[in-house]
Amino acid sequence: LEDVPMGENPLEAVLLETTRNIYAGETGVSRNPERSIRGLIDEMRRFMLSAEGVAASSQQEVLVRTLRTLMTPVLPPFYRIFMGGLVPRHDPGDS
Repeated sequence: LEDVPMGENPLEAVLLETTRNIYAGETGVSRNPERSIRGLIDEMRRFMLSAEGVAASSQQEVLVRTLRTLMTPVLPPFYRIFMGGLVPRHDPGDS
């Protein structure tokens, strides 16, 4: 197969930069100057190999906090509908 260069549209670039900012704030890892997904991968790799991030539970906690911040309180009900096929109810025990 022919090697196709990786690219992103402007919306993807904004979402990626926002995600990287949140992730850097959660981990304290210095930012990689590369402005693509490769920069995020490098930052994640450095956290994973750090003393703080070596435990799988630490990596999971950081990722969950990053996604919660990114999604805001408004998006989870929509995420449940489109990704999980679950329709939210007003039942407090609904999870």
